[in-house]
Amino acid sequence: RPRWPDGIGDPSPARRLAALVERRPSGLEESLVPVVLGLPPLETDRTIGDSGVVRARGSLVTRSAVAAASATALELVADFHRKRQTESGMPLETLRQSLGRRGRAAVLALEELQSAGQLVVNGSLVRAAAFQPRVEGGSALVDRLVALIEQAGLTPPAISELEGQLGVGGIGDALPLAAKAGRVESVERDRYFSSAALAQFREAVTKIASRGPITPQALRD
Repeated sequence: RPRWPDGIGDPSPARRLAALVERRPSGLEESLVPVVLGLPPLETDRTIGDSGVVRARGSLVTRSAVAAASATALELVADFHRKRQTESGMPLETLRQSLGRRGRAAVLALEELQSAGQLVVNGSLVRAAAFQPRVEGGSALVDRLVALIEQAGLTPPAISELEGQLGVGGIGDALPLAAKAGRVESVERDRYFSSAALAQFREAVTKIASRGPITPQALRD
């Protein structure tokens, strides 16, 4: 059964409001305050200020609800990083859905975590401020892969061939990191080209086009 918080029958409107908001973890719409308390609308602001609750996008929530949502959000993001160390961040929408039952407290919690610099939102992804994607072998492995791909020019080896050359696994995780850094580009699902080789290719196509039709033989030459 739902718990009736202490103060629900207190003669003080501010204490009653605090108890009513505590009873609704997902938030109480601010527009309903005069109704649930039986107060004139002009007294709403003062009562909210005295109650200790916080505003969250048109709703009222308790500070403890926001703190609980913040702790859950940080835990979910940290768990995602532990399981997927090569990914740049957790999908923001996934985090929002995981916090959905916490209502407006979760919305305010995410805003405060971003403002405090504890979480960083980049497009559709969210990550802990101190997190950096990494792979087994670290930056040294990424450097070796980029060097091999650059040496191969326009005939780079596939991921399986690179794994055979180096005798290591996890290359499929390392190359996306190099791509995000702009050092290589994914052209096929299992093959990456160096940015320099592709720039050379674009230059060659432009030169051919300046002289006439772009034919397969001209490209091969």
